[in-house]
Amino acid sequence: MTLQQKIQQTELIADAIQRHDKNYTLDVKNDNTWINTDTINLELPTPQRCGTSIQQRSYATNKAKEILEGLEY
Repeated sequence: MTLQQKIQQTELIADAIQRHDKNYTLDVKNDNTWINTDTINLELPTPQRCGTSIQQRSYATNKAKEILEGLEY
C-alpha cells in the first residue's frame, strides 16, 4: 500500500468510526497471488463521544492508524 493509499484509507476508516459503524470492509490488492483483491472486514471501535470535535476526530484518526498498522507485516 502506498503512502497516499494509507492516508486515504486512514481518513475513510476514521469517517466510519465517527459514524459509529460497527465494521469496515477494506479491499486490498494482492500482487503476490493470482487473486486481484482480497477483502478484509475490520471491526471498528466505538467513537469518542466527549471532548471537542477536533479531539473526537483525532481519536478516530489515531484508531484508524492503529488498525492499518496492525494489518502490515
